[in-house]
Amino acid sequence: RNIIRLNRFCYPLYLLFPSHTQQEKLGDICISLRYVPTAGKLTICILEAKNLKKMDVGGLSDPYVKINLMQNGKRLKKKKTTVKKNTLNPYYNESFSFEIPIEQMQKIQAVVTVLDYDKIGKNDAIGKIWVGSKATGTQLKHWSDMLANPRRPIAQWHPLQPEEEIDASLAALNAKKILVKLSREPNNSIQIYHKCYQLCKKQIGNKGLLISLDSCIVCASWLYSLFCNLSTRGY
Repeated sequence: RNIIRLNRFCYPLYLLFPSHTQQEKLGDICISLRYVPTAGKLTICILEAKNLKKMDVGGLSDPYVKINLMQNGKRLKKKKTTVKKNTLNPYYNESFSFEIPIEQMQKIQAVVTVLDYDKIGKNDAIGKIWVGSKATGTQLKHWSDMLANPRRPIAQWHPLQPEEEIDASLAALNAKKILVKLSREPNNSIQIYHKCYQLCKKQIGNKGLLISLDSCIVCASWLYSLFCNLSTRGY
Protein backbone atom coordinates (compact mmCIF):
# COMPACT_ATOMS: atom_id res chain seq x y z
CA ARG A 1 0.00 0.00 0.00
CA ASN A 2 3.04 2.26 -0.22
CA ILE A 3 3.02 2.73 3.55
CA ILE A 4 6.04 2.79 5.86
CA ARG A 5 5.99 2.27 9.64
CA LEU A 6 7.72 4.67 12.04
CA ASN A 7 7.37 3.31 15.61
CA ARG A 8 3.61 3.15 16.24
CA PHE A 9 2.65 5.42 13.37
CA CYS A 10 2.51 4.62 9.66
CA TYR A 11 2.70 7.26 6.96
CA PRO A 12 2.39 7.06 3.17
CA LEU A 13 5.73 7.06 1.40
CA TYR A 14 4.96 10.23 -0.56
CA LEU A 15 4.51 12.15 2.69
CA LEU A 16 7.99 11.08 3.80
CA PHE A 17 9.71 11.30 0.41
CA PRO A 18 7.59 13.59 -1.79
CA SER A 19 10.36 14.01 -4.36
CA HIS A 20 10.17 10.30 -5.20
CA THR A 21 6.81 10.66 -6.93
CA GLN A 22 5.98 12.34 -10.21
CA GLN A 23 3.56 15.16 -9.52
CA GLU A 24 1.62 17.34 -11.88
CA LYS A 25 2.86 20.91 -11.75
CA LEU A 26 0.18 23.05 -10.13
CA GLY A 27 2.01 26.38 -10.02
CA ASP A 28 3.71 28.49 -7.37
CA ILE A 29 2.52 31.06 -4.85
CA CYS A 30 4.42 33.92 -3.21
CA ILE A 31 3.33 34.93 0.28
CA SER A 32 4.74 37.25 2.92
CA LEU A 33 4.69 36.47 6.65
CA ARG A 34 5.09 39.02 9.43
CA TYR A 35 4.67 38.63 13.18
CA VAL A 36 4.72 41.34 15.85
CA PRO A 37 5.18 39.60 19.25
CA THR A 38 4.32 42.65 21.38
CA ALA A 39 0.96 43.04 19.63
CA GLY A 40 0.37 39.32 19.05
CA LYS A 41 -0.35 40.08 15.40
CA LEU A 42 0.29 37.72 12.48
CA THR A 43 0.01 39.23 9.00
CA ILE A 44 -0.15 37.04 5.90
CA CYS A 45 0.12 38.86 2.59
CA ILE A 46 -0.86 37.00 -0.56
CA LEU A 47 1.43 38.61 -3.12
CA GLU A 48 1.07 36.67 -6.37
CA ALA A 49 0.98 33.28 -8.06
CA LYS A 50 2.43 32.03 -11.32
CA ASN A 51 2.14 29.16 -13.78
CA LEU A 52 -1.12 27.96 -12.26
CA LYS A 53 -2.77 24.84 -13.62
CA LYS A 54 -5.33 25.49 -16.36
CA MET A 55 -8.78 24.81 -14.94
CA ASP A 56 -11.20 26.34 -17.47
CA VAL A 57 -12.14 25.16 -20.95
CA GLY A 58 -10.48 28.21 -22.49
CA GLY A 59 -7.11 27.28 -21.00
CA LEU A 60 -7.16 29.83 -18.17
CA SER A 61 -8.47 30.05 -14.59
CA ASP A 62 -10.27 32.48 -12.29
CA PRO A 63 -8.05 32.06 -9.23
CA TYR A 64 -8.51 33.33 -5.70
CA VAL A 65 -6.72 32.41 -2.47
CA LYS A 66 -8.22 31.23 0.81
CA ILE A 67 -6.40 31.25 4.17
CA ASN A 68 -7.49 28.95 6.99
CA LEU A 69 -5.86 29.34 10.40
CA MET A 70 -5.93 25.90 12.04
CA GLN A 71 -5.22 24.47 15.49
CA ASN A 72 -5.65 20.80 16.45
CA GLY A 73 -7.66 20.14 13.30
CA LYS A 74 -10.08 22.99 13.96
CA ARG A 75 -10.42 26.13 11.89
CA LEU A 76 -9.94 29.22 14.02
CA LYS A 77 -10.29 31.90 11.34
CA LYS A 78 -10.61 32.19 7.58
CA LYS A 79 -9.93 34.88 4.99
CA LYS A 80 -9.95 35.05 1.20
CA THR A 81 -8.70 37.30 -1.57
CA THR A 82 -10.54 38.76 -4.52
CA VAL A 83 -11.00 36.68 -7.67
CA LYS A 84 -8.69 37.41 -10.60
CA LYS A 85 -10.38 36.66 -13.92
CA ASN A 86 -8.86 34.74 -16.84
CA THR A 87 -5.27 34.43 -15.69
CA LEU A 88 -2.69 31.85 -14.69
CA ASN A 89 -0.39 34.48 -13.17
CA PRO A 90 -2.55 36.52 -10.77
CA TYR A 91 -1.24 39.45 -8.72
CA TYR A 92 -3.01 40.15 -5.42
CA ASN A 93 -0.90 42.02 -2.85
CA GLU A 94 -3.69 41.54 -0.29
CA SER A 95 -2.88 41.39 3.43
CA PHE A 96 -4.80 39.69 6.23
CA SER A 97 -4.09 40.06 9.94
CA PHE A 98 -4.81 37.63 12.77
CA GLU A 99 -4.51 38.14 16.52
CA ILE A 100 -2.35 35.27 17.77
CA PRO A 101 -0.69 35.42 21.23
CA ILE A 102 2.97 34.46 21.12
CA GLU A 103 2.37 31.34 23.25
CA GLN A 104 -0.01 30.05 20.54
CA MET A 105 2.36 30.51 17.61
CA GLN A 106 3.87 27.03 18.00
CA LYS A 107 0.43 25.43 17.87
CA ILE A 108 -1.17 26.89 14.74
CA GLN A 109 -0.97 26.11 11.05
CA ALA A 110 -1.77 28.57 8.27
CA VAL A 111 -3.24 26.68 5.30
CA VAL A 112 -3.16 28.59 2.01
CA THR A 113 -5.33 27.26 -0.83
CA VAL A 114 -5.51 28.51 -4.41
CA LEU A 115 -8.93 27.83 -5.93
CA ASP A 116 -10.57 28.32 -9.31
CA TYR A 117 -13.77 30.33 -8.98
CA ASP A 118 -16.79 28.85 -10.74
CA LYS A 119 -20.14 30.62 -11.03
CA ILE A 120 -21.90 27.28 -11.27
CA GLY A 121 -20.90 24.38 -9.06
CA LYS A 122 -18.00 23.87 -6.70
CA ASN A 123 -14.86 26.00 -6.68
CA ASP A 124 -12.08 23.51 -7.37
CA ALA A 125 -8.78 23.65 -5.49
CA ILE A 126 -5.75 24.15 -7.73
CA GLY A 127 -3.24 23.49 -4.97
CA LYS A 128 -2.32 24.11 -1.34
CA ILE A 129 0.53 24.82 1.04
CA TRP A 130 0.70 25.16 4.80
CA VAL A 131 3.18 26.89 7.07
CA GLY A 132 3.78 26.44 10.78
CA SER A 133 6.22 25.10 13.35
CA LYS A 134 5.38 21.49 12.39
CA ALA A 135 5.74 22.02 8.64
CA THR A 136 8.72 20.77 6.64
CA GLY A 137 11.04 22.05 3.92
CA THR A 138 10.63 25.58 2.64
CA GLN A 139 7.35 26.03 4.52
CA LEU A 140 9.07 25.41 7.87
CA LYS A 141 12.01 27.62 6.91
CA HIS A 142 9.66 30.46 5.97
CA TRP A 143 7.86 30.20 9.32
CA SER A 144 11.15 30.04 11.25
CA ASP A 145 12.57 33.04 9.37
CA MET A 146 9.46 35.04 10.26
CA LEU A 147 9.79 34.24 13.98
CA ALA A 148 13.51 35.01 13.89
CA ASN A 149 12.84 38.44 12.37
CA PRO A 150 9.96 39.99 14.36
CA ARG A 151 8.10 42.92 12.77
CA ARG A 152 9.81 42.28 9.43
CA PRO A 153 7.83 40.96 6.41
CA ILE A 154 9.44 37.81 4.99
CA ALA A 155 8.39 36.91 1.43
CA GLN A 156 8.98 33.55 -0.21
CA TRP A 157 7.79 31.45 -3.15
CA HIS A 158 6.28 28.01 -2.52
CA PRO A 159 5.33 25.27 -5.01
CA LEU A 160 1.67 24.33 -4.72
CA GLN A 161 0.92 20.76 -3.66
CA PRO A 162 -2.15 18.59 -4.32
CA GLU A 163 -5.05 19.21 -1.96
CA GLU A 164 -5.22 15.57 -0.83
CA GLU A 165 -1.54 15.55 0.14
CA ILE A 166 -1.85 18.62 2.34
CA ASP A 167 -5.07 17.34 3.94
CA ALA A 168 -3.44 13.97 4.65
CA SER A 169 -0.34 15.62 6.11
CA LEU A 170 -2.42 17.78 8.47
CA ALA A 171 -4.66 14.84 9.37
CA ALA A 172 -1.67 12.68 10.30
CA LEU A 173 -0.21 15.51 12.38
CA ASN A 174 -3.41 15.97 14.37
CA ALA A 175 -4.09 12.24 14.69
CA LYS A 176 -0.69 11.76 16.31
CA LYS A 177 -1.47 14.49 18.87
CA ILE A 178 -4.80 12.86 19.76
CA LEU A 179 -3.35 9.36 20.11
CA VAL A 180 -0.52 10.63 22.31
CA LYS A 181 -3.08 12.35 24.54
CA LEU A 182 -5.26 9.23 24.66
CA SER A 183 -2.27 7.12 25.70
CA ARG A 184 -1.89 9.28 28.82
CA GLU A 185 -5.49 8.72 29.95
CA PRO A 186 -5.65 5.44 31.92
CA ASN A 187 -9.38 5.42 32.65
CA ASN A 188 -11.48 6.13 29.58
CA SER A 189 -8.82 5.96 26.89
CA ILE A 190 -9.51 2.32 25.97
CA GLN A 191 -13.22 3.00 25.43
CA ILE A 192 -12.54 6.13 23.40
CA TYR A 193 -9.79 4.40 21.41
CA HIS A 194 -12.15 1.52 20.64
CA LYS A 195 -14.73 4.06 19.50
CA CYS A 196 -12.07 5.58 17.21
CA TYR A 197 -11.40 2.15 15.77
CA GLN A 198 -15.07 1.42 15.12
CA LEU A 199 -15.65 4.82 13.52
CA CYS A 200 -12.58 4.46 11.30
CA LYS A 201 -13.42 0.87 10.35
CA LYS A 202 -16.70 2.04 8.81
CA GLN A 203 -14.82 4.46 6.59
CA ILE A 204 -12.25 2.08 5.08
CA GLY A 205 -14.38 1.67 1.97
CA ASN A 206 -14.28 5.40 1.27
CA LYS A 207 -12.05 6.61 -1.53
CA GLY A 208 -9.00 8.28 -0.08
CA LEU A 209 -5.58 7.75 1.40
CA LEU A 210 -5.23 5.11 4.12
CA ILE A 211 -2.97 5.82 7.08
CA SER A 212 -2.34 3.16 9.73
CA LEU A 213 -2.27 4.55 13.26
CA ASP A 214 -1.27 1.78 15.68
CA SER A 215 -4.17 -0.73 15.47
CA CYS A 216 -6.41 1.65 13.51
CA ILE A 217 -6.60 2.13 9.78
CA VAL A 218 -7.87 5.62 9.06
CA CYS A 219 -9.08 7.22 5.86
CA ALA A 220 -7.08 10.46 5.93
CA SER A 221 -9.69 12.45 4.03
CA TRP A 222 -12.18 11.60 6.79
CA LEU A 223 -9.95 12.21 9.84
CA TYR A 224 -11.20 15.75 10.39
CA SER A 225 -14.73 14.56 11.18
CA LEU A 226 -13.21 12.07 13.63
CA PHE A 227 -11.40 14.92 15.38
CA CYS A 228 -14.70 16.78 15.72
CA ASN A 229 -16.24 13.70 17.33
CA LEU A 230 -13.36 13.42 19.79
CA SER A 231 -13.48 17.12 20.63
CA THR A 232 -17.02 16.69 21.97
CA ARG A 233 -15.53 14.25 24.50
CA GLY A 234 -13.06 16.83 25.75
CA TYR A 235 -10.04 15.86 23.66
